[in-house]
Amino acid sequence: MAWKIAASFINDAIPLQKDWLEQIGAGLTVKACRSEDDIIELARGADAVITQREGYTRRVIERLGNCRIIAVVRTGYDNVDVAAATEHGICVANGGTYCSEEVATHCLALLLACARKILPVFEAAKKGYWGAPTMSPEMRRIWQPIHRLDQQVLGIVGLGHIGRAVVLKARGFGLKIIASDPVVSQPVAAALGVEMVDFGRILEESDYISISAGLTPETHRLFGTAEFRRMKPSAFLINT
Repeated sequence: MAWKIAASFINDAIPLQKDWLEQIGAGLTVKACRSEDDIIELARGADAVITQREGYTRRVIERLGNCRIIAVVRTGYDNVDVAAATEHGICVANGGTYCSEEVATHCLALLLACARKILPVFEAAKKGYWGAPTMSPEMRRIWQPIHRLDQQVLGIVGLGHIGRAVVLKARGFGLKIIASDPVVSQPVAAALGVEMVDFGRILEESDYISISAGLTPETHRLFGTAEFRRMKPSAFLINT
C-alpha cells in the first residue's frame, strides 16, 4: 500500500520531487489551502504532511487520522501546534538550514543599506543633490554622520543556523559581534569569534540588532516599548 503524502501550500506552485517520492512508493497530492477546512479536506488520512506557513492547529491535527510527520519547508515551525502533534504521536520537522544563507545575506544587505544610508542618499540623488567634492547641504545633512563598521557593534538575537551565517558574513566587515542565545554555549560562540552576553547588553550596546531567533513561546513579544527605550537612539533593528 502506497504512502499518502499531502502538501498544503498557500501557493501550490512550489516544486516538489515527485519522482523521488514515487520511488519509495509514495503518492503526493498538492493543493493550495487557505483555511483550516481546506487543510483537513486535503490531509485527512495522509501518512505525512508537507507544509510551509499554513496553520496546523489542534483542530486540524485532531482530524488528520493517520499522520505521523508534519514537515515544515522552512526554518520556523510556529505554524504548527507542537504540543497537539506530540499528543497525537506526530513528529514535527523543520527545514534545518533551509534558506539560512539567503536570509543571512539579506540581513547584511539591510545592515549595509542602513550603515551607508543607501535609501535616503538614493532619493536625494534622484532630486539632483550630489555628494563630494561639491556636497550640497541637503546631502551633507543625510551623510552626517556615517560611521565605519569596524567601530560599531552588531548584536545577534538567536545564534542558530541563520545567526551563525550572519556572523561569518559580518566578520568580514570588521564589526564587533555580540550575541544572546540561552542554548548556545560559550565554547561554541568563542569558536565563531562571538561574545555571548545577556539580552540587556544586546539592547544597550548594539548599533545594529539582528533578530535571528525563531518564534517560540519564549521569544514571543521579546521586543516591545521597554526594550526599544533601552536601545541607542541611533540603533537599527533588522528583522529577517
